Amino acid sequence: MSHQGKNQDAEQYYKKSLEYNDDDFRTLHNTGLMLHIRKKYDQAAGYYKKAINKNEKSAESYFALGQIDFILKIYDSAVKNFQAAYSVSGDELARYYLALSKCGDRRDPEAVAELNKVLLETSNIDTKSEIHARIASLYYDLGDLEKA
Repeated sequence: MSHQGKNQDAEQYYKKSLEYNDDDFRTLHNTGLMLHIRKKYDQAAGYYKKAINKNEKSAESYFALGQIDFILKIYDSAVKNFQAAYSVSGDELARYYLALSKCGDRRDPEAVAELNKVLLETSNIDTKSEIHARIASLYYDLGDLEKA
C-alpha cells in the first residue's frame, strides 16, 4: 500500500475516532496533520483550530496552522500563529518561520535584516544553515552576488 493510501486510511480512522469523542485534542490535531499531508489545507486548518481551542498551549498546532498560512501566502495569519508557537515553546524553528512570515514575498534589505536578527539568536546548527541559505538566496535575488 502506498503512503497516500496509508495516510488516507489514517485520516479515516481519526475521523471515525472523532465520531466517538469529538473533543479529544490529540485526535483533532492528528486529523489535521493527515489532511495537511494530503494538501487539504482548508480542512486541516479547521482541525488545527479546533485542537487549539482544546489546548491553547499547543505549540505544534499553532506551528502547523502557521505552515498552512505560509503555504497559502496568508502572511499576517502566519505571523500570528508562528508567534503563538514561539511564545508557548521558545522553539527556534518557530522563530525562524515567524521571521520568514514577516518577510512574506519581499526581496529587500529589510527581509535580510530580519533574518540576520534571527540568525544571531539561533543556536541550532540546522536552523542556522537554513537561515544562511535563505539569506544567500535573498542577496542573489537582490543582485548582490558577492554576498550571495
